[in-house]
Amino acid sequence: MAITGIIFLLLTASAVSLFLRFKGVRLAYLWMVFILATSIVWLLLFIIQPDKISPLVVKNWIKIGSTPVDLTLEINSLNWPIGVSYFTILLSYLLTSIVRLRGNKSLYAWVEMTVLVVSGWLVLLARDYWSILIAWTLIDFVELLFHLRYKMLDPVRFYLHFLVKFIGSMLLVFGISRSFQVNPQSLFGNNIEGVGTVILLAAILHSGIFSNTQKKLSKINYSQISLIFLRIISFTASFFVLTYISDHRFSFLSGMIIKILFLGTAIWGAYRWAMGSNESYRFQELLLAFGAMVGYLYLTGSGTAIVYWLIFLLMPIGWLFLYSDRDSWIYIFWLFCIFMMSGLPFSITFQGLKEFLISGNSIDLLLMTLPIILVISGYIKHAFKKSGKYKYLEPWYQIFYLFGLFLPLISMSAVVLKNTRPIADKFSGWWIGSVVLSLSITVYFYQVKSKNRNIEFDNVRELRIGSISVFFKVMQMISKKVNFLFENFLTFISRIFEGAGGILWAVVFLALFMTILKFQGGI
Repeated sequence: MAITGIIFLLLTASAVSLFLRFKGVRLAYLWMVFILATSIVWLLLFIIQPDKISPLVVKNWIKIGSTPVDLTLEINSLNWPIGVSYFTILLSYLLTSIVRLRGNKSLYAWVEMTVLVVSGWLVLLARDYWSILIAWTLIDFVELLFHLRYKMLDPVRFYLHFLVKFIGSMLLVFGISRSFQVNPQSLFGNNIEGVGTVILLAAILHSGIFSNTQKKLSKINYSQISLIFLRIISFTASFFVLTYISDHRFSFLSGMIIKILFLGTAIWGAYRWAMGSNESYRFQELLLAFGAMVGYLYLTGSGTAIVYWLIFLLMPIGWLFLYSDRDSWIYIFWLFCIFMMSGLPFSITFQGLKEFLISGNSIDLLLMTLPIILVISGYIKHAFKKSGKYKYLEPWYQIFYLFGLFLPLISMSAVVLKNTRPIADKFSGWWIGSVVLSLSITVYFYQVKSKNRNIEFDNVRELRIGSISVFFKVMQMISKKVNFLFENFLTFISRIFEGAGGILWAVVFLALFMTILKFQGGI
């Protein structure tokens, strides 16, 4: 009942606001409607315990042969923190947008963000195979509407972007068909050889980390922040499916090779973003870094850690894009975000790393801190940049704006404290955050003080960590070559599906795919 009520409330608020605006109602009143509806949802998720909220079950949604299929959506302890993060970002976005009002464009942006957050939330709640497939399709449709409205991609890249996502969805279908043979009722309940690898590839391709839909601007266009959150929510919703898989079944050698690739990509992406002129300039590389870090965690079997890494991207990183009008005395806000990323006790990052501490896995623990150090150093650099006209805003505007910035800090604290067990255990890994924070500040000052601080990544040939050398130049050449071959292949495939003949090819490939699934026993 609660899940249905939340969806109905938010969608009704959006529809009523559009209708009232058509009737000439002032934008300020419509803004209050959105704030009220979202605040109710946000408070509801905090007040009611996840296990007290009954699942939403749609009985006999469809029949496969003579077997009825139900759809199940459920709030549980695993998806609750990310769900809270989604609605926190939505409410903060609405509150801080008061300093960026643009008439009807603002209203449309509020509606778009609401629909985006609801569709992403449904992906998190999916508790059966069909629910996941439908939720992924829904968020793809929402992203398609965003692309058609904002014209973010030229026609060629538009085809490539959605073709990659389509391949990811087809891999998910294949993985589900394999798992359904053994687990028709339980979602990925028993581990089947190869399914973990297929689902990992599906999440990577569907997340959009290979498609750069953001223009590299020297100055951030804060009027289109919703496009940033489109990338973030699509990313987190795609990778959340990895939390269902507990056994990826890689051999030791292949697992080590993939880990090295993920770690190198994470360091490369984090460094690129940190060296950018602003937080938006190389956001694509940051997403790539987080995708690699989540992949690394997946290989270690840390499903819970993945959740906190997704929250890491949603709230501390997402907060930076809401921080449009900046002032020196507001530094306390983003300093708290730095604390939440640092790995100190009671931080979001510590929640993600504590499994390594408990298991005594010091190697993975230390390696995972390397990209974090680069991300935090870049975060400090970008947060110090001044923009906006905060001092010239009306007092009421300042109050709502500050409350919008403060809200994610409340949610992050609540998420951490809710999962805090004995207080003494929290201080056992205090040294992690101390090392990460100290090295992050050192790297930041190195960037600022260095005479060659504007050096591009292309000029960095090698990074030495003790006796280990990481040859970035070689890695960059390999990644460019792989990307070139990958794009050419996708261009070839996309041209096959263009025009009238593409319909025939689509039917042929669909028939072939369905035949394979039927042979596998998945349908």
